[in-house]
Amino acid sequence: MRRDVLTFHLAPKNHASMSIEKTDAFSQDFLHSIGIKVHSGCWGDIELSSPKVQDFLEKAESLISKNKAVFYGFNMLKQTVVEDEQDLTEWYELVASSKFEGEKKKNLDVCKAYKMNSIYDVASGELQNQYVSERFKSVVENNNLSGIDFTWVIDTGKYKAKQWYRPIASQPLGRGVDHPWFDAGTLTGSDSFQPLSQKWRTGVWHFSNNQLKKDIDFNPIYKRLFALFESFDLTMIVCRQFLRQYLPITDFAFNWKFVDEKRINGGETILKHRGLCFNRKVKEILLKNQLITAEDIQPLIILDELPSGPTLLDGNDVLPDPYYSKDELATLSLEIEKKWKKFNSKEKIARVVSIKDATKLLRQSKANFPDNFCKGLPKTKISEENINLPGYWWEILKISNGGILRFECTILALEKLEKFNQQQINRAQSLYDEYPYELIYVGVSPEDDLFALEKNSVTSDDSKVYRISHEGLSVEYAWDNIPIFLHDILTGIYD
Repeated sequence: MRRDVLTFHLAPKNHASMSIEKTDAFSQDFLHSIGIKVHSGCWGDIELSSPKVQDFLEKAESLISKNKAVFYGFNMLKQTVVEDEQDLTEWYELVASSKFEGEKKKNLDVCKAYKMNSIYDVASGELQNQYVSERFKSVVENNNLSGIDFTWVIDTGKYKAKQWYRPIASQPLGRGVDHPWFDAGTLTGSDSFQPLSQKWRTGVWHFSNNQLKKDIDFNPIYKRLFALFESFDLTMIVCRQFLRQYLPITDFAFNWKFVDEKRINGGETILKHRGLCFNRKVKEILLKNQLITAEDIQPLIILDELPSGPTLLDGNDVLPDPYYSKDELATLSLEIEKKWKKFNSKEKIARVVSIKDATKLLRQSKANFPDNFCKGLPKTKISEENINLPGYWWEILKISNGGILRFECTILALEKLEKFNQQQINRAQSLYDEYPYELIYVGVSPEDDLFALEKNSVTSDDSKVYRISHEGLSVEYAWDNIPIFLHDILTGIYD
């Protein structure tokens, strides 16, 4: 079953001359008037099969025709596949959004593994290439899954940490099929999403409303929607489609979204994207082992035959190579094996930061930048409070009841915590019917991201610390405990 969701921002016509508060209020009033929850202050999502669509169309048409409102920003119509027992998807693409912090050195992947998010087993790096944990690699190998190799990401950090790998799928999934709405005569020829060269041509799944075919007989809802956007930009992000006869027989495969590009900058660098795809058997194994979540994958549509309209892209030209060819992989493996032996020749120490060491850094920072910090809480004040904070966070507040930690995090004073927490809880409830985290919000970044403690702490003294995105309240980063969080922020490790 397909699910089409419009993400939109309807702003007042004269929004450029208005304050953000007023433009947000206009958007919120509109969204609430049609029974849609607000996210990110002014954005709303509406499923096109929802009974609310008629009300949305009528009110939006009225405001736009009267020159009172405009669509503003990155408005998007996203198409996904909703699986059920009668409609099981056969192939998926890994789309994990957690960030991989690494770099390339002489064609080798390098990272400081202890800086990686410990709660994830998949992460996205440059050009949306995916990386996986050592446990992911182990599960794949123990289940004899085919069509994939792994290259170790060389760990240059000084602390013991779980290791990371770049997955190398050996077989392409195929060029795919253009979405039936897309007019192939409008190909942009850009390096991303719509490559024009035959070598990189792939089924288009990311296009704008001005690239729609003119002769499609859309149903009335879609006709009215696209008419609304005749003067505004609407981006289509639709399901990628592939022909069954060109699928590999392996469990893993790759696709691509970007053209490989050579850049000269003190040497030659080849930028590549290879999406990691896998079949349903792999998906079930990864989910069972809790290596991925449903949000980490995008179902792909597999077609038995080419629909009328789109051009056959497969079967005519040689397909792109894997991220590393067999020869490149063999050469790299020898170099990586040397690095691996050196890595294992000396045991790394476990990373331990005590609360004493962390608060010592906090006192030093307060001495160096006194204007950035407040006076600490007296012990009598702490004993009178009933707020359920871990003991280590009380130690921080005793030194500074609010302050700026290296311009990366502003911690809240105790007297502001209750109100601030309730605001964030209310916001989370407006975004999610069941928000997956139990948190105590204790700080904010310059970008309005949030810092929060895990409510159900491992001990009464300590807890994990999360950085939460201000846009969708998703976890951007996690620290294993409060002392490591404080150490990382104050020493600039987390910048």
